[in-house]
Amino acid sequence: MTDNSNFAKSPKPHKRPRIWFNKSLSSTSHTIETIRQVAEGRPGEDFFFVCTHTSPTATVAPVADYFELEPTGLGSAGYVNWCLDFIRRQAIDVFIPRNYAHAIAAAAQRFADVGVKLILAADAPTLELIKHKGRFYNALGADLVPQPAFRVVADAEQFAAAFAELTAHHDRVCIKPAEGIGGKGFRIITTNGAAPIFSTWDNQQLSIDYDEALADCSNQDKFPELMMMEFLPGQERSVDCVAVDGRLLAAVVRLKSYDGVEELLEENPLLVEYSRRVTAKAGLTGLYNVQFMEAGGVQYLLEVNARMSGGIHYSALSGVCLPYWAIRLALGTARSEDIPEPRTGIRVERKTRRVLGTI
Repeated sequence: MTDNSNFAKSPKPHKRPRIWFNKSLSSTSHTIETIRQVAEGRPGEDFFFVCTHTSPTATVAPVADYFELEPTGLGSAGYVNWCLDFIRRQAIDVFIPRNYAHAIAAAAQRFADVGVKLILAADAPTLELIKHKGRFYNALGADLVPQPAFRVVADAEQFAAAFAELTAHHDRVCIKPAEGIGGKGFRIITTNGAAPIFSTWDNQQLSIDYDEALADCSNQDKFPELMMMEFLPGQERSVDCVAVDGRLLAAVVRLKSYDGVEELLEENPLLVEYSRRVTAKAGLTGLYNVQFMEAGGVQYLLEVNARMSGGIHYSALSGVCLPYWAIRLALGTARSEDIPEPRTGIRVERKTRRVLGTI
């Protein structure tokens, strides 16, 4: 266990609202810079950003007003206790957690008792539900928004049965962990020879051979649950959202180009409506991201990321910086009707965050 309680700059007394990001994505530094740009020159919105991370070279370290190393090895309960102590020491007003988010959500009342506002996407049971893609699909119901055909499998018999059922109606099927982050473990199942399913989980190996995969599954009594589903070959759309208690307040739809070079901030009322339905059904709140994949002209729900997306700073180029508004809503300095409508049709270069033009 490490404890570095006096790393970097020492905090100074002031009245600026103090916003804390704990260990999070590397893109959080861009998010903070974007919030500052929006808030610049606005009275009462000169936020003081406190960041913590387990690495002294984290990208947030140079952009934070105050940075401190997080302790390691505490476990969930110990980390929550450390957070509460940190909030008291640093007089935090708003806490936007990613690290140990579920444990923090489970202790939400303890955080309320010390007077801090939490920006979390849901309560602890809902966060747990969202983690498992299959259970979350079932909880939403098949009629809420389009879902891909899927089966959850945990042994060789289920694997074989699911493959037979899905390939009877769909040209290609794929698998991914039922609980996982990003594209780790995603594979397209082929029948022409490829790497076995449990060989490396290399993200660059995007296909597996069915016979080898089944043989590998057969060598194990059980394995971590997998989602087997119809393969969706179209483009992926990401919807960045801010909500309060199941009510979607603003959403920005981002369409990534096939080559990954650009993003289009897209006018897409259908996906905003789908995101609204998911938000209401799951009771989502705060900042989160809903992903969709297109196939045959239909937009299918892929998953909900119960956190700010890594690309939320691109969404701010729509004129609506969602984290900025989430902070103001938490502080009580803004109302939902204050949030402007996002601009659409804006092309953004991902590497430089430069606006390339409009369509």
